[in-house]
Amino acid sequence: MLAHGWPGDSPRAEPGDLLAAARAGEAGDVARGLRVGVLTTPVVAGDAVVHPEAVRAAERAAGTLEAAGAVVEDAPVPFAPEDWLAFMPLWSVGALTLPVPDEAEELLEPLTRWLREVGRSVDGAAYARAVADAQRVARRVATAWGGFDVVVTPSLAGPPAPVGSIRDDADPARDFEDQKRFTPWTSIANIAGLPSVSLPVHRAEVDGARLPFGAMLTGRAGRDGALLGVARLLELADPWPAPPSPSPL
Repeated sequence: MLAHGWPGDSPRAEPGDLLAAARAGEAGDVARGLRVGVLTTPVVAGDAVVHPEAVRAAERAAGTLEAAGAVVEDAPVPFAPEDWLAFMPLWSVGALTLPVPDEAEELLEPLTRWLREVGRSVDGAAYARAVADAQRVARRVATAWGGFDVVVTPSLAGPPAPVGSIRDDADPARDFEDQKRFTPWTSIANIAGLPSVSLPVHRAEVDGARLPFGAMLTGRAGRDGALLGVARLLELADPWPAPPSPSPL
């Protein structure tokens, strides 16, 4: 985590240490012997359709790390899509606890209002069960990925979506499911409390436009600095093209 700690928190790296850890990636040897898992099967939404260029983004990142000395293997799916439902009460109650004045409720997007309404149906016992269920899912992730230092997945299931293309104000529940299909890996780190970073690593032409595709790297709990070092190495080994210089006036 990059936020500062609070009294009573578990020990964590100071910001300066995280910066030093990121800069360690500039030495080029942080990947030597690193155990890297690759997972391109959707997790959160089992019926998500994964674009082939999204798969190539993850494979490209893993290939760059392998060339730098990492050991790359396939990573297993850590839990079934239905297990993600353990997270839904926590997600919806989180939306409900946003400090929104009653008079401003109607200004929220329909999806946010729907989430808050779902949150109102979660009582204390259901919330406590959800916390315990989410902890069990987190342990499944830790067990399934215990043999890896970093797991690489696509950042998204497809290319960047046009603004509003997956928004459905008439059916917020459908909107939510479509967004899960669009991001079928990202909430794994949310549930398991793992450090994770997304990097633009690949470009491909889709429907006549050259678009970016990202790879997401998820590390071990508490190893934020190590993950930043790997991300920095990846940035340097496979740099994103700089934008063109502006023409002189």
